[in-house]
Amino acid sequence: MAGDLWCQESYCTIDNLPYILDYGESVGDMHISKCVAVLRTSAIYEATRQDDEKILLKIAHQGFEERLIREARFLKHLQTQDIYHPMLLKLLSAHVQSTVEEFPYGRTVYQRRPLSYAVFEHVDGDILREMLLKNPQPWYQHAAWLVMSLVDVMALLHDQGVLHLGLCPESLLVRYDAEKIIRPVLMDLGSVTEVKDFDEMWNSHYVPPAYIAPELLDYPRQPSLQADIYGVGLIFYELLAGRPAHEFRMRRDQDILDAIRSNLIAPINRPDLKKEALDVVHRAMSKSAKSRFPDFETMGKELLDIFPSMPPEVPPRKINWNTIGIVVLVVFFIVLLLTTALFLSGS
Repeated sequence: MAGDLWCQESYCTIDNLPYILDYGESVGDMHISKCVAVLRTSAIYEATRQDDEKILLKIAHQGFEERLIREARFLKHLQTQDIYHPMLLKLLSAHVQSTVEEFPYGRTVYQRRPLSYAVFEHVDGDILREMLLKNPQPWYQHAAWLVMSLVDVMALLHDQGVLHLGLCPESLLVRYDAEKIIRPVLMDLGSVTEVKDFDEMWNSHYVPPAYIAPELLDYPRQPSLQADIYGVGLIFYELLAGRPAHEFRMRRDQDILDAIRSNLIAPINRPDLKKEALDVVHRAMSKSAKSRFPDFETMGKELLDIFPSMPPEVPPRKINWNTIGIVVLVVFFIVLLLTTALFLSGS
């Protein structure tokens, strides 16, 4: 089975599409349960491995193996430095009987195809794009909390000197906690590019055409933190407006890029929102990088002035099997005593 969410041109042929694994297929000791998402550089699967451990498995498309390896190495760096963020996937060792430090990613062969892959702790949820297909305009408070979480994790990436440059609804998974609060997870780190390595590492194929920042379209390209701020602005716009800022369905790539260059964006019709909220969106999406927020910390403070902060996640209650066992035994003995008493009184 082949699939590519981003092949929008009439001249695209089936030969360009990545091979997508199906239910029941196996890669080494990992067994595919379902395909979660097909990104431009990789596919993400729900899978199981030894002892039925549920995992997320990311397999790079042909030609994008180095990008997946950069992502795995970066996540390994964060974890070994004990830098944690709830919006990032937890990297697991590519081999069960080893460690993340030794094997942050793996290589194997499947049906004569060389594969590069990374393994992550399982997270249950829906890709943001799928959620928006069901509900194009979620509750504004959930939209704000999602964006505030994204701002927070992007500030961490920037503090580590890394640019994403490929933010889009396909790169985010959305789950809900026990209190029904939205909790996004960044499923893909985009280009994982440092500014000094931009020309060598960045590839426009990492990014769906409708989500490329204007300054990255033409030479000389001007990579900066503000390109990621633009990406967050696009996602916030889509959540509030109920449609992408740059419509991409049934449009040629060139038409999309021309619309980005012209900055043709329809206004958001949300009389229920404060003007300040819409101002944040428009500033983040400014055509000029210099007109956007200088950093994510500044953008986050603006959002906190408008929306309440996201409630901390309440950990799920764990079942105390010892207590349950004691209660069962007590009930058993009470029933036994009552039964014995009734039997003796009857005799």
